[in-house]
Amino acid sequence: MEKKIKVLMVMTDFTSVGHFRIGWPGTYLQSLDCGIEVTIKTSNNVVPWDFQELKKYDIIHFNRMFGTIESIEELHRRYKEHGIILVMDIDDHWDVPEETKLHEARVKAGMHGIEKHFLSHVDHITTTTRLFKKELQEINPSTHVIPNGVNPDHPMWDFQEFDSAVCRVGWLGSIQRYHDLARLKDSVKRLYADPELKGKFRFVQVGGEETDVDVFKGPDFEYYPGVDAHEYGRYYQKVDICLAPLKENMYNHCKSELKMVEAGLTKKAFIGQNYGIYPEHIINEVNGYCVYSDDEWYTRIKALILDKPLRKQLGEQLHIDMMAKFSQEAVAQQRIDFYKKIVYEKVV
Repeated sequence: MEKKIKVLMVMTDFTSVGHFRIGWPGTYLQSLDCGIEVTIKTSNNVVPWDFQELKKYDIIHFNRMFGTIESIEELHRRYKEHGIILVMDIDDHWDVPEETKLHEARVKAGMHGIEKHFLSHVDHITTTTRLFKKELQEINPSTHVIPNGVNPDHPMWDFQEFDSAVCRVGWLGSIQRYHDLARLKDSVKRLYADPELKGKFRFVQVGGEETDVDVFKGPDFEYYPGVDAHEYGRYYQKVDICLAPLKENMYNHCKSELKMVEAGLTKKAFIGQNYGIYPEHIINEVNGYCVYSDDEWYTRIKALILDKPLRKQLGEQLHIDMMAKFSQEAVAQQRIDFYKKIVYEKVV
């Protein structure tokens, strides 16, 4: 009988990234009898140089950073001596768009591109999509895809749906997204000005920054500030159509499909950019729409505002498709298979 594989999963990020990539999947594995024994710790509760403690694990799996940039090469060598497999998880490309405040802050702090150094000094990398994997393999060939999974049993998804008198067109997101949202600006103005739509819809923004309201502001608009990663899901009850615009750059090319997955979980109609990972999953007029041009946002949003049965149909099909691929159960099995492969088959 194979011994249990002991995995230390280290959260070095405490936003939604840390929860999706380490905390929540690790907690789910702890509930399974799968041959994997998981311990979850935050980075401030792990001493990277405590080899006596860490050598009891077969795998250390961390997100983004572990130790320091100066120490990772030496740590990796010492872990190999103790038979520890070091795995780094990364969900966002290091090439943060120059027009964002985050890029400026990272440059000033000397952090721009720092992830690349860690990537080259680990045994394996895990990431979110096939597209990002292709970029990462140029730095470390041993890169593997474990998608973001969603847990429908999390309390934040337990909300009561209710019919709205108007169609609610929503964007739910994080900060530094203004240049993505700007793709919608002209279409939003046209929708507000369209006499056929008067009184039939409202825009809803959840999260982001207050500057983003410049895109959505109009006669009927609701704004909700961002909330904790354990709470934001309940805001999906406030939308009927979910939007996912993307500016074309390497950072967005490598973004995960999470907005689409969450729309599917909650059975909402989805319209995304025909860019990055979305075209691999969305079939137009079957489970959503991918738009090619900025003008097309107006056309697609208007059509769905006026057609409630179509919104429901697309949302139901997206739910079926997303749960088959991205349920916590389906993704957990991929993670289990990955851990077993790197321990027992010594894959590279």
